[in-house]
Amino acid sequence: MTIAVALLHGFTGSPSSFQELAAVLEPRGVRVAAPPLLGHGADDSGVRDFEGEVERLARGLAARDRPMHLLGYSLGGRVAIGLLCRHPELFSSATLVSTQPGLSLAQARLERRVADEAWCDLLLSQGIAAFVQAWENLPLFATQANLSDDVLARQRAERLAHDAGGLVRSLKICGLGEMPSYWQELAAVRIPTTIVAGERDAKFVVIAQQMREKIRGASLVVVPGAGHNLVLERPAALAGIVMRTVLGGER
Repeated sequence: MTIAVALLHGFTGSPSSFQELAAVLEPRGVRVAAPPLLGHGADDSGVRDFEGEVERLARGLAARDRPMHLLGYSLGGRVAIGLLCRHPELFSSATLVSTQPGLSLAQARLERRVADEAWCDLLLSQGIAAFVQAWENLPLFATQANLSDDVLARQRAERLAHDAGGLVRSLKICGLGEMPSYWQELAAVRIPTTIVAGERDAKFVVIAQQMREKIRGASLVVVPGAGHNLVLERPAALAGIVMRTVLGGER
């Protein structure tokens, strides 16, 4: 049996972020599609808002094998939630990794826009190298200190390959402060869904627990010893989670 899986990467990532995950999935009969997101090399000139990006991706995925499994990590997970809410017919199951359905309060959205504007200023004034250095020093990624130098070097090269203007465009259109809140719409998600967070990513463990309460029948997996970027830190474990969700394993 051939299984189709769509993989949506995180901010500063790319389709190549899933190289190790795909290497585990493809020998198991999985056909992988990993489209680039807005501001990350995609042909996205007509997109003006977050849901415009959701629609752009829906059009591309509708032309592929379906229904398919949908996996989104971080920013890609937020877009994946939009896809599940707006185009559930495209997907048979989903894995949502280190992500959230948006901010409900206007003040929280405003604060996030201000924070993202500071990142935009850094990108435009000092360039991609200065931005990547600051981004990699965020506490969110502290658990990556245990990864090999080769793995970290590949991730840094992937980030440095981006265009500063593209990342600014991503923040201004798909930043968390620009995203609609889908919290109330999660109850309409009916496909098998697994929500995943790293044990050491405390904020997203709490959000994952809250999401599980909203999505009927959803499973929650907290990966021991891992942080935010499970695609990088635990690709084999993530592949196993995907296969269990796709094949209707224990839920």
